[in-house]
Order: sequence, then structure tokens, then C-alpha cells
Amino acid sequence: MVLTFQMASRLVETVMINVDDFADSFLTCGTCFTGYDTRDRAAKLLPCSHTVCRSCLDRILETQMQSDSFRCPICRETIAVPAGGARSFPPAFIVNQLLDLIATQRRDIVPKCRLHPNQELLFCETCDVVFCTECRDRTHGSAISNGSCTSLTVCDSQQQPLEDSTNVPSSSSALNHNVITFNVAIKRCTEIMLYKMHLCVQELDHAQDAVSAELERLTVNKNACIEAINLKFAELIALVDRRQAELLDMVKRLADDKHRALTDQLTLIESEREAVRRECNSIKGVVSQSFLPL
Repeated sequence: MVLTFQMASRLVETVMINVDDFADSFLTCGTCFTGYDTRDRAAKLLPCSHTVCRSCLDRILETQMQSDSFRCPICRETIAVPAGGARSFPPAFIVNQLLDLIATQRRDIVPKCRLHPNQELLFCETCDVVFCTECRDRTHGSAISNGSCTSLTVCDSQQQPLEDSTNVPSSSSALNHNVITFNVAIKRCTEIMLYKMHLCVQELDHAQDAVSAELERLTVNKNACIEAINLKFAELIALVDRRQAELLDMVKRLADDKHRALTDQLTLIESEREAVRRECNSIKGVVSQSFLPL
């Protein structure tokens, strides 16, 4: 489990807590040394602020059936037995919240050195170097007391003093290298990556919104252009239809006029031809009578 505290404007202290040790200290009944749960071993809060499990409380009350009080098994303070017995004692809400927290939180996997499997990996933030206390001589060349990152002194790559970031006082102004556990380094890098990815997602969201707005404008403009083209062509088609009707009417009118004129000419020609034919016949009759034999 990792707890992070903001110590100053630029210094963040990270505390590593062993889950098992934490459970033994805060989530275990002090009477039977069994871990609390939400059933028979549910944590009950006594008036003296100590907690015991429901099973131990039932057992204690069974031994004190002839008495209206009992002693706290931890501090020995006298506690009155309520009318409802063990059920009447309130649950230890803080313990229950811690149980929920432990149940929901993923237990950290501590990275180990590939060459020394029993050694936890460390990380120098300044030099970007990963090492353990056994192979430190090849990377940071200094002894580490008690197998922890508390006395690294020199970094080979920068030749600068090293200090564990969890042990640097908040008032320290020395420009020292920070050495943290690799597990914490992974968490910090993960947080940075997630933050940058969040910023990237925000930028992509903004880009998506811009492209979507552009697509919407394109659709609106396309529809407007289609409507304008259809309207213009409708006007042109109406104009052409009117002009077509006018031309057809004019052609029909001219043809009718010409037809009447030609028909009148044919009638006149036929009339004149008939008159000439009559005159010819008349002349032939006169001639034939004038030249009859005597």
C-alpha cells in the first residue's frame, strides 16, 4: 500500500506500507488474533474505544452471564453489558472502512532484481538508473546501510550526492539525487503517463469536436448548394419551358398564316385555270362553226 503526503510545494513524501503488517496491527482482533471480517469476526466498538471481534465478545459475555458488566480484554476497563448483548455494541466503522479499502485496493507487486531475486529494485530519479542494494557498486558505487536506500552517496554517471527522497528534510535545499523504490517510480511514471494521456485525450476530443463541427458545416453547405442549384435549374427549366411554348406558338401561327396564303393561291389558280379552260372551249366552238364546208 502506498500513502503519499504533500510535505512542501515541491517535495512529496511517499510512505510504503506492508499490507500484512498493516492488517496485523489494525485489522486483527487483539483477543483472538484473528483478522476481522463482516460475519462472525465483525469488529465491535467498545465504549473504551477498543475493538474486539463479535465471536470474542460473545464468548466474553457468555462467561459473564451472571454479571451486568465485563472488563475490556485490552485495557481492563469495566464496561456495562447492554440489554441487547453483543449485538447492541456498535460496529467499528473505521475498521470496516479499512477492510473495504484493503479489499478493493490491488496489492502492489514489488519488483525484484533479476540477478538478486531477494532484493527490491531501486531507482535513481536523477540518473534514470535501476539497481538493487547488491548490484549498487556497478551503478551508484556506494554502500547502503541495512539494505535500504538511506546512505547512497555518489552517483557514477553524474558524480553527485544521492539521497533517498523519502528521507530528505523539507527544509533541505541541497541539489541531491533522489533514490526511490522502483515500485514507487513505476507509480509515478504511470501517473505522469496517465496525465499526459489525459491531456492527449483532451486534445483529441477538441480535434474531434472541431472535425465534427467542420463536417456539420460541410453538410449544411452541401445542402445549401444543392438547394440553390435545384432552385436555379428550376428557374431555368421554367424559362426554357416558357420560351419553348412561345416558339411553338409562333411556329404554329406562322404555319397557319402561310397555309392560308397558299390555300388562297391554290384557289385562285384553280379559278383562273377553269376560266381559261372555258375560254378555250368557247374559242374551239366558234372556230369549228366558222369553217364548216359549204
